[in-house]
Amino acid sequence: MKIVFRALVAFVFLVGSAGAALADPDPSFSVPPPLHLGMAAGILVDAASGKVLWSHDADVARPPASLTKILTALVVLDRANLDDSVTVTPEARGIDGARIYAEAGWVMPVRDLLWGLLLESGNDAAVALAQKVSPDGTVAGFARLMNERARELGAVHSSFLNPHGLDAAGHVATARDLAIITAAAMRNPTFAAMVSTIHHNIPWGDGSTRELTNHNKLLERYPGTIGVKTGFTSGAGPSLISAVERGDRTLIAVVLDAPGQTHYEESMALYDWGFTNLPALLAHPESELPPPPSGLPGSVNGAPAGSRKTAQVGGLDVVQLGAHSPVSAHRRSLVTLVGLCIAAILGMALFLRNPRPVLRTAGPQRSVGQHLVKLGSPLRRSPPL
Repeated sequence: MKIVFRALVAFVFLVGSAGAALADPDPSFSVPPPLHLGMAAGILVDAASGKVLWSHDADVARPPASLTKILTALVVLDRANLDDSVTVTPEARGIDGARIYAEAGWVMPVRDLLWGLLLESGNDAAVALAQKVSPDGTVAGFARLMNERARELGAVHSSFLNPHGLDAAGHVATARDLAIITAAAMRNPTFAAMVSTIHHNIPWGDGSTRELTNHNKLLERYPGTIGVKTGFTSGAGPSLISAVERGDRTLIAVVLDAPGQTHYEESMALYDWGFTNLPALLAHPESELPPPPSGLPGSVNGAPAGSRKTAQVGGLDVVQLGAHSPVSAHRRSLVTLVGLCIAAILGMALFLRNPRPVLRTAGPQRSVGQHLVKLGSPLRRSPPL
């Protein structure tokens, strides 16, 4: 009975240890605290791996406002040289909304119009660049190029009708697609340099110098910010796509229609949460994807993010992962628990089958010291699991 009792005690001890392991899994797989924000839609991704760290209605198409200009710049950089000359047309000069106020008839290089497009969000710069690059010289022709480029990247749930983002029926994009497009654009060194710049001077048509100021205030408000673009229309609401670099990781956040002009605060909350919980968020095996391919024009190391299949969508996960799935941690702990239980049962069976031998003595009684018998090597502990 003593042997059975000891075996049962060992079994209970092992099961208790496994239960503790289940309650306290590997910290790298621990569940991050929930994050609740007021934006209409958004997403947070790891730029290198393409893992979705957080999302909210990321596949709902919404007006993108001037976030459109990220794709506009990417198409222009694909198809024009920075020193190419562009003549500002009356159509470009007369566009509504944010402008750099270039006059009709001025001749400007692509480079300077890109600065005006990305820093001051110039709608006139957007139209002038679109007319330069479009195969037929029209905004509609350029929009076709935008949609082709978006499809190549895997941004298949968005539709672009103009290069500036002014509200128009059918001009919509999802947060996930915008993250895909932004990840591709940030792999272009010229684009990345421009969107990380706060102030830049360009020659102006009247012979003076024009200072351009980046509308993205996160560049000055949040350490590590390296881009990328603001957006606002009555249909889109206050929106922001940003990128923050910390150590060897870069995260991209898309915030669409944040309530009460809180697009900066909600972006910062995403980054605080994302970087704090990054080891656990990156540990989800369900979200693992290969990094963007190298050796193609326009992506990391010089080559562009085109020609990726929709299943990989430019390095971003196509599956809505959710922020807090603890499946991996519990699955691994459950396997540990089952293994320990089986080991305990087998150990108890061996104890019952091979009881400890009874030491017998013969002959006259001897001193206690003479009865000491070596029963084998000292008991060794099993290595930790």
